[in-house]
Amino acid sequence: MITIISGTNRKNSKTLIVAKAYEEILRSSGTECQIFSLEELPLDFAFSYLSDPKSDEIDQLMNKYIRSATKFVALIPEYQGTFPGIFKLFLDSVHPRDLENKKIALVGISSGRAGNLRGLDHLTNALHYLKMHVLHNKLPISKISELISKDYKLVDEETRDSLKKQAEQFLKY
Repeated sequence: MITIISGTNRKNSKTLIVAKAYEEILRSSGTECQIFSLEELPLDFAFSYLSDPKSDEIDQLMNKYIRSATKFVALIPEYQGTFPGIFKLFLDSVHPRDLENKKIALVGISSGRAGNLRGLDHLTNALHYLKMHVLHNKLPISKISELISKDYKLVDEETRDSLKKQAEQFLKY
């Protein structure tokens, strides 16, 4: 099972639109996958995840999206030149043994022109610390607003082709 993580809790995000396109690509190859949007985190997550024992709601999310996954695809929007704080907080809430030796592909998303490359590098360092294996092909997607239609679909064929190429590499990884 591959869990595709939409790395923001912002409602109706462009990141989630790209996550859905990635899911389409994986499903068309017959791959079992699921999307985990950080929108699903409880509203009090920033305070409740530190409690011991963990809340049932957080434990259920971990079981469904993290512990059950063999691989991950993380779609990471650029926030303040790096990855979102909510994503770091989420990573902090996951027990390292639930991530150790698992594989992950990264996709950066930005409205600017660098596709969140700096954020992907920052995140790669954290993931290596957690002993995860990061696919070498980190995909930056720039000028995201220009790639999405008015009905909230990723319509840029070049971007879809890049996602497909990364997905194919990741499935062999």
